[in-house]
Amino acid sequence: MKPMKPTATQHFPYRYPGARPFATDQQHLFFGRDRAVRELYNRLQLEQLVVLYSKSGLGKSSLLNAGLLPRVREEGRWQPITVRFNAWIEGKTETPVQITRDLLLRDFDRPTFLPKIFPDDRSLWYAAKTRQLNAQPSPGNGLLLVFDQFEELFTYPEEAVQQLGRQLAEILQMAVPQRVRKMAELFLRAQPELLTDAEEAALESRLDVRIIFAIRSDRLSLLDRLSIYVPQILAQRYELQSLSPVEAHDAIVHPAQKEGNFVTPPFEYASAALDTMLAYLTKGGAQPIESFQLQILCQSIEQYVARSADYFIEPGDVGDPEQVFRDYYDNQIALIEDPAEQLSARRLIEEGLVYEKEQRRLTLFDVQIRETYGISDDLLRRLVDTHLLRAEPNLRGGYTYELSHDTLVTPVLKAKARRVEAEVRAAEAEAERHRLAELAEAERQRQAELAEERRKRQRATRYAAIGFLLAAISIAASVFAVQQSRLAHEAQVKAEHAQQAAEKSLLELKKKQVDDYLKKAETHRLTGEPLLELKMLRAALEVDSTRGDLQEQVRQLERRHSQTN
Repeated sequence: MKPMKPTATQHFPYRYPGARPFATDQQHLFFGRDRAVRELYNRLQLEQLVVLYSKSGLGKSSLLNAGLLPRVREEGRWQPITVRFNAWIEGKTETPVQITRDLLLRDFDRPTFLPKIFPDDRSLWYAAKTRQLNAQPSPGNGLLLVFDQFEELFTYPEEAVQQLGRQLAEILQMAVPQRVRKMAELFLRAQPELLTDAEEAALESRLDVRIIFAIRSDRLSLLDRLSIYVPQILAQRYELQSLSPVEAHDAIVHPAQKEGNFVTPPFEYASAALDTMLAYLTKGGAQPIESFQLQILCQSIEQYVARSADYFIEPGDVGDPEQVFRDYYDNQIALIEDPAEQLSARRLIEEGLVYEKEQRRLTLFDVQIRETYGISDDLLRRLVDTHLLRAEPNLRGGYTYELSHDTLVTPVLKAKARRVEAEVRAAEAEAERHRLAELAEAERQRQAELAEERRKRQRATRYAAIGFLLAAISIAASVFAVQQSRLAHEAQVKAEHAQQAAEKSLLELKKKQVDDYLKKAETHRLTGEPLLELKMLRAALEVDSTRGDLQEQVRQLERRHSQTN
């Protein structure tokens, strides 16, 4: 099965989001994580702060968007707010506190009594209290702050990080912060009637706040930098595990059965097809199942259903999953319509972000990418949007970029091999075209010179004939004829010299061509590409078959290649 090439705009949605995380409006398609949603929600009922962590690719954002947040809204105790800081870059003035505060006050900024005693307060406690007062007397006025990709916080200047820690501590640890209480006491002492009894009671009411920090496992230790203000920050951690085979089964089967405005009608999987998919995803039971791989594979099958109108998936319909990921890379790259941009993207990914010798991913800073590969910010964003690349916040500001998943390493390297081979063929064709053009020009010049010399000889011959005729009339004419004969001889000698010069030029051209192929062969030898080196040596030998040293090098490389194979 070969997946259908994606288009820039899909008229109908897929049931499986592929490499993208699930969105909140896709909760009806989100399966396999019931236990994780239940356990995480139960933690929130007992604890003010929970850290959700896992390695990249297991679906933390999907769990929050399509699993936990719909459950929170359904239960109605807390109003959820999702906060994403994005990485700090030079010149960015908005702080994490400002970002969070603006989200807290969105649609909850009706006037309250708070400005009477805190006219210039810009804290998170003030924003959360304003939201609480705006929501009363509605039930369920608690607050859930979900900080997704929380590792981005630590790219900001240290003072901004510590400022957020201090202000989160205020809304977590106190009904009314001490600084707020002192300010209220001063105002009320001066104006006892400033607040009503109901307002004073509302001021003293504790905020019902819960917080989730979602962070990658390899960045978990960064949370220690906030422990001076939030000592319990690492006390309650929930690790999102890989999908079990049963959970993966649910994530595959149930979305396919959903009715709705999708790209295909509902379809089913044969048990043998499910076994084939799970065997690939677990590498025969040797590794855990990652959501990233599962969703790409399932979306490719949904594309097959849309193309074939086959609504019962047999093992043969699953095809070669490796080909699915190979096509995924090729298809996403093909969406870049500008040829120059597409080539830049290929070189970045295939040469800069993969270490071919060890077949593993590499990481580059955004500045390196722009300077080395000429990639624009817009193109980088598009590569991230297609989930070929993953942007990770750099602790010194900005982002680093890497290939989104290890699964794509092999397809990328194969695509690189095809591209390099095509570039070599194109370079060889261009070199051959250039060589033939030079030979044609040399031949044209030689023929022009020969024609000129023939004209000179013809003129000399005519002059000599006239001289011989006039010799009978006068001795002077005879002398003139002798001189013209000498000139004709000199012209012939020049023509022969010109022919020799042209032949010498051809020999030098052949030598230059051979030298060019030998330089390419040396480059391929240094980069560890013996097949391309052998190809260049053979091309050199075709130009000059008299070179015994080349014949010996070709024989040696052919012997080594046959022994290796």
